[in-house]
Amino acid sequence: MSCGVRWFRSDQHFVGTERQEERERDGSQVVNDVGLFDLELGYQLTDRIALAAALPYVIAERSQPIRDLGGEVVARNRTSAAGVGDVSLGARAWLLDPAGWRAGNLQVGAALKLPTGEHDALGSFRTYGGDTEVRTLDPSIQPGDGGVGLALSLSGFRALGPVSLYASGTYLLSPRNTSGVPTSRSRPSEAFLSVPDQYIARAGGFVRVPRLELLSLGLGARVEGTPVEDLIGGSEGFRRPGYSLAVEPAVQLAGAGWAVSASLPIAVRRNRKASVPDRMDRTHGDAAFASYAVIVGLSYRIGGGAGRAARPAGGEDECEGEGGGDGGRVVGAAAPVRLADAELTTLDGRPVRLQREITGRRFTVVNLWASWCAPCRQEMPELVAMAPEIAARGGALVGVSVDQDAAAARAFAAEHGMRLSLYLGGPDLPAAVGEHAVPTTLVLDRQGDVLVRLRGAVTRERLRAALDAALGPPRAATRPAPVATR
Repeated sequence: MSCGVRWFRSDQHFVGTERQEERERDGSQVVNDVGLFDLELGYQLTDRIALAAALPYVIAERSQPIRDLGGEVVARNRTSAAGVGDVSLGARAWLLDPAGWRAGNLQVGAALKLPTGEHDALGSFRTYGGDTEVRTLDPSIQPGDGGVGLALSLSGFRALGPVSLYASGTYLLSPRNTSGVPTSRSRPSEAFLSVPDQYIARAGGFVRVPRLELLSLGLGARVEGTPVEDLIGGSEGFRRPGYSLAVEPAVQLAGAGWAVSASLPIAVRRNRKASVPDRMDRTHGDAAFASYAVIVGLSYRIGGGAGRAARPAGGEDECEGEGGGDGGRVVGAAAPVRLADAELTTLDGRPVRLQREITGRRFTVVNLWASWCAPCRQEMPELVAMAPEIAARGGALVGVSVDQDAAAARAFAAEHGMRLSLYLGGPDLPAAVGEHAVPTTLVLDRQGDVLVRLRGAVTRERLRAALDAALGPPRAATRPAPVATR
């Protein structure tokens, strides 16, 4: 489930790329205050394919000048609209298998936009003479556009250590020419409202904040607008084609299964293009643009069905693997192998088995982790701090990454100062050894059999208590002495 809120005020007029500042000086600018509330429900059919339904709700107000016979602004007229917008139903699919491509993937989508929003709302307009006229509201505040559309989208991400790059684009095809709703405009070419195509594209990156693992800061670019001519169907009637290009600083707080984000697109270029009627009548209309927008979003993953996102999130202290339902076991899969016998590689690509680490040691602590897993980041300083104590008890600490590629694992290890034996197991390792989530910490004996199994993020106290229970209390000298304070 995802819900988003977007608010902006458009009050700066442009003809082409030229700002009409005189409109602001004489108080004749049009001011639109628009709030969009968007609720999306998605259902993961498989690891690759998801269904989605989006329900928007619009609250908008428009203030425009009332002029006397000499053209002077003497008052302002306010109209408003509120209601459910145009609902969309669609599907999205990852092009690459998420189980094998956790550090990067591409997703395609298609959604049918239905004309559920009111597109012919009326409002009362006062004139200079004191009369009131009932006319169609401006399309900038109408909840819907009256046309069936097809939204095609493409998005992708790439994780490079603490940095995640993203890019996405959506184009809404609207084949209907005009909605048949009269505009009350003076030019015959603009007698009816147009049903235009729309588009948006974004690209940028996020970087995780050191020591605040759930927090990421982002910066990107965004362009959105309405084309002069639609790709399919006619482009007649009244529309305000153009685009706004913005830089988009953002912040995101993400945990296991949830995320909160906020962004502030700040316009750097706005262009009101000449419409088809403008070209016919040899003129060029204007449009009011916003200088910035405020966008806030919240997403929450409900339950744990068979489908997984490309970078899955599980419970509060663990990230789910790709095993699926039935208590975390792969339905119909072979019996799990021993972790000591699993086929691993070193971070430089050489094949190895854990048995070589286990031989000759009293015990071995093996931690399964991933660079994309927030709980893994939380627990890693605790494990690294425990390494000397584990060695003093005759054991060793080993880290096994379930990342797809070694570069992400190396970057994570360098970031957290992991001076211990590190191996790459790949995304299928947890299921192969009978686990379904990371982080998981296993304590193995000399023969490679499991003595202790700790699922979820561990602390020093939790791991120490588990070692005491399995191996007996250590000699007094093996534990760090308390620091005297006064």
